[in-house]
Amino acid sequence: MKTVIYMMRHGAVDNPGRIEYGRLPGFPLSEAGQHQAQAMAQTLKREAPEICQIVASPMERTRQTADIVSAALGASIRIDDRLDEWDQGPWEGRTTDEFSAKSGYYAKPMVTTGMEPHAHAAERVIAAVRDLGIACAGKVSLIISHRESMASAILKLTGKDFGTIHDLDMPVASVWRLEFEDEKFISAERAW
Repeated sequence: MKTVIYMMRHGAVDNPGRIEYGRLPGFPLSEAGQHQAQAMAQTLKREAPEICQIVASPMERTRQTADIVSAALGASIRIDDRLDEWDQGPWEGRTTDEFSAKSGYYAKPMVTTGMEPHAHAAERVIAAVRDLGIACAGKVSLIISHRESMASAILKLTGKDFGTIHDLDMPVASVWRLEFEDEKFISAERAW
């Protein structure tokens, strides 16, 4: 039995100070992010109109994105803490420029001292994916979460090194398609 789970990244965030906001409260969707979510909701309505369930991270930006998509599709929303944002540890709340220049996250090899290991983020997201796959077996469902968390899961599922996380194409409001046969993972690809 084929099960499809779409993974959508939330829309753009209102962040004029260019802060590594991570799990900090107070970073809702920007006006552009709301439009991005509405546009993707229309794509989903056209391409995958019968969504069994939407499961979202508890963060405000993902809940807002889920509300927009749910309104277009008429699917119910469930919040799952396992889909939360990747924990940047001591870098959360600092500027994006400082994080990029000093954290080592973009270095070769990547340094993630004090940050959530990608393997941990992958495990928690994959657990949520598998539970949703069981609840909506043979159907299509949607997860709305965050780039690093979902990218970690995709890399783990496809057997790729976490060091390639920056190469994964996952802009705001984009969607990846995961396919399972029964409970066995088959493929992951960028859908829209």
